[in-house]
Amino acid sequence: MIREDALRDILIQLAIACKSSAQENAHLMIEVAALRETVSALDPTFSETFENRQEEKKNQVSEQFSPALRSLDGLVQKLKAGEVC
Repeated sequence: MIREDALRDILIQLAIACKSSAQENAHLMIEVAALRETVSALDPTFSETFENRQEEKKNQVSEQFSPALRSLDGLVQKLKAGEVC
């Protein structure tokens, strides 16, 4: 049986982690947008080069994160099914 106070503590920590992650993502998005606009102003061919490199990096990052994301998906499914408590 799960204790209510322990569950509340876990949910609080999860909310804090989600907030922190959202703040980090927002900060990165701001930096990338500012850098992209700056470089675009300096080099008119930047957009095409950037899009090509972005696609390459997307594939590399996807390969690195896919196992972790699959693992988390599996954990979510187990939690939903009540297999993990």
